[in-house]
Amino acid sequence: MSTTPAEYEKSKENEIQRSVVERIIGASNYTPLYVLREDFEETHARKSFNVAEFKLDSFVREAKKTAPTDQQLADFFEKRKNRYQEPDKKKAWYCSVSANDYAQNMEITEDAIQSFYEKNKTALFRIAA
Repeated sequence: MSTTPAEYEKSKENEIQRSVVERIIGASNYTPLYVLREDFEETHARKSFNVAEFKLDSFVREAKKTAPTDQQLADFFEKRKNRYQEPDKKKAWYCSVSANDYAQNMEITEDAIQSFYEKNKTALFRIAA
């Protein structure tokens, strides 16, 4: 069986492509040894466990025996009261002024108007072309 140079080149190209794909897949599926061990232990190791049952009533009884006194609670709070303080709320004030009241207290002279115009005529006052 003989192959032509073109067929040979094509088969080598396919072989190289397969090799590259296999290396990419192998590199992307790398699993560290510790993960494999954990997985093995989880699926194959013998498991044993004990169940302990506690009734809530027994805990409540014990808690009542060792409950702090009102004085102990007050002392505890007094030592740590800065932890329980709420920070001050932001304060704001506002003024309500009507336009008429504001206008009555303003004195605008022709000189002030002319000065404002000269300073701002290029930025604020443009004539549409």
